Amino acid sequence: MYFKEVANRLVKHYGIPPEQHSAFLGRIKHLQRIGWPVGSNTGRGKQATYDERMYREILFTMELCAIGITPERSIEIAKANLPLLHSTAKAGGECTLHCPSSFGGDTPNTTIRVSLTTMQRREAA
Repeated sequence: MYFKEVANRLVKHYGIPPEQHSAFLGRIKHLQRIGWPVGSNTGRGKQATYDERMYREILFTMELCAIGITPERSIEIAKANLPLLHSTAKAGGECTLHCPSSFGGDTPNTTIRVSLTTMQRREAA
């Protein structure tokens, strides 16, 4: 799928009203500009193609941003937990992400519980 398809799925997933589409697309493009997910920043003139793995990575990062984590830190957390993220997504369950204090937690280590089933259910609705 191409960027437009990814963007349309995310707009539908989050229920973004038309007047906020532009700002929301800017957030997604920001992730792309800083190289997330890997392979999406193809440069000028070459359209990136996204697979389900890349879509899950964007969706997961957007979920972290929604709880107040910066895009850069969200990407760090996602990168540190990619194997767990993808294996849990395939199983359709929950996972606990471990975020070292360098990711901005107030305690030495922070954990975030993520329900990928909930993320997928919201999209299906």
